[in-house]
Amino acid sequence: MERNQEFTRKQVASHCQKQDCWMSINNIVYDLTDFLKIHPGGSIINSYMGRDATDAFNGSHMVGLNLLASIQKYKVGRLERQVPTATPRDCFDYPAYLDDFRKLRQQVRKDGFYRPSQTYFATAYSVTILCRVLAVAMLYYPILPWGPLNFFVAACFAGFSGGQQGFIGHDANHNALLPSSKGNKIVGFFFFNILNGVNSRWWRRRHSRHHVNCNLIGEDKDIKTLPILAWDEKMVTDHLKKGGISFFLKHQVLLFTTLGAGSLNILYNILAVRFVFQRKSLLAALG
Repeated sequence: MERNQEFTRKQVASHCQKQDCWMSINNIVYDLTDFLKIHPGGSIINSYMGRDATDAFNGSHMVGLNLLASIQKYKVGRLERQVPTATPRDCFDYPAYLDDFRKLRQQVRKDGFYRPSQTYFATAYSVTILCRVLAVAMLYYPILPWGPLNFFVAACFAGFSGGQQGFIGHDANHNALLPSSKGNKIVGFFFFNILNGVNSRWWRRRHSRHHVNCNLIGEDKDIKTLPILAWDEKMVTDHLKKGGISFFLKHQVLLFTTLGAGSLNILYNILAVRFVFQRKSLLAALG
């Protein structure tokens, strides 16, 4: 096949199966059928079979890594240039706003906003650990005259620390804190696995899908919360087709504000444990 041949979006979309998978990245069309099995990020790549993966690719990989060089051998041609339209009729039209967003992203990167701030990380890390230490200290060495007030203040310190630990772990697992992927994984492991009891490897696999298919029902696993919580009428309709409706969904309006966050936390912990047992791997358990 001529490697400079041009293909339309509709032609690329016709190759949308595991045994015949094409994708376009930065207007280059690749046949990634053989690459699916060895993709370092796992099956998340399957979400873009037959689609333009430019924005998902650029948003999911660290700045400065020349990863496209490793898949040049899979190149089959170029994506046909289309005239941008302000009112796209279907997924094969090229929306005009897409170029605007891509230009904005390039400008933001050029201005240095994607570069990790070591000062921010050091400050956030220090404050978070300090609050955790203060919370524990106030339980054993009360300094306020009224006993219950010590517990309340300690709980505030612990709650703030726990929230910040989640944010730091989130940024680290997004490769947004340190220059190296390995360093970010270590920080993410410490703040997620050690301090918060969350499996960082399970979280990365799940949350990465959220960013490449944000709020897309059936693809975004972060909103796959049935039978505890539904985010859209379609989720309820699909759930009813499977027979019955759960107690939580029947009373979601009343329970969401009181039990919503807690029940989701329990669900996520169950899913994380299942993830470990499904893979039967100590590496999966460690994150």
